[in-house]
Amino acid sequence: MEINDGRKWTRSAQDAIRRKAVHAVLNGNMTQTKAAEVFGVTRTSVCLWLKTYRQGGEDALQSKRKGRPCGNKLTGSQEASIRK
Repeated sequence: MEINDGRKWTRSAQDAIRRKAVHAVLNGNMTQTKAAEVFGVTRTSVCLWLKTYRQGGEDALQSKRKGRPCGNKLTGSQEASIRK
């Protein structure tokens, strides 16, 4: 079984894989192990997605990542101090 690094997928792709895997298991079409194999993720991930879905519904499966923050974290005086 080849496991893909889902962190490299876009957020929408991650969300789609989560929804498809969860619905495949809940509809009785696949076991958790088979869903993990088909979607290229770990069985632990599928198990966690099911738990998340049962606790929070479809919205809970959406990606929580926000991405890299924009802008500087240092103030102008801090930058000047570092340059010295």
